[in-house]
Amino acid sequence: RSFMPSDHVLADSAEFEAQTDLSRLFGINMSSKGQMESVGNNILVYPFKGLVFSTNPLKIPYRSYPVDMTYALTRYFYVKIQIPDGYVWKDPVKDVTLNNALVELNYKVRLLKNQLVVGGLYTFKKPVYQNNEYFDLKDAFSAIVSTFNNPIVLSRAP
Repeated sequence: RSFMPSDHVLADSAEFEAQTDLSRLFGINMSSKGQMESVGNNILVYPFKGLVFSTNPLKIPYRSYPVDMTYALTRYFYVKIQIPDGYVWKDPVKDVTLNNALVELNYKVRLLKNQLVVGGLYTFKKPVYQNNEYFDLKDAFSAIVSTFNNPIVLSRAP
């Protein structure tokens, strides 16, 4: 069963950083327009739609055998959102931090002039999680889903 996101990202352009050094991170730079919706006087922007799980893949209430993640994994995300003329960011998103022996989750939004900078990461620290770690892992997946799928709200300036 795949743990890949169920949504797709349509990029206007993409640039892959060629890597010859396998110890460095692989990077993809994308440019995209859209992935937002208008509700009343607000614009909802989903900066990581299609890049992160949209639902928690761990659905059963308990587990009697280990969860095999294949390998430990870290995913980094960084996006700049240009605030359109006539709109403001009024609803600051709270930073999210979770770090324990199983997972790490960080998410931050910063306002720089007329741009929002959104950065985050999640790490699954182990390739295999024992059945007694299932509830904590399931909670971590839920935190990732809710954090990275929350919209950023831009409101029409008064």
